[in-house]
Amino acid sequence: MFSAIEIATWFLLKNNAEIREHEATNDDYEVYEGITHLKLQKLLYYAQEINLAMYRKTFI
Repeated sequence: MFSAIEIATWFLLKNNAEIREHEATNDDYEVYEGITHLKLQKLLYYAQEINLAMYRKTFI
């Protein structure tokens, strides 16, 4: 069982890894956006919905 804080931390760590990967490629195509508070809230909402659909219990 994971808490909402642990899942939010995972999303943020994944986002930071993707930013580093994007910077390492040194391409000129600059459309990558970081994660905002609203995006993080939406991701947690969707993660909870998927968890409810699969296991019928919450992780919060």
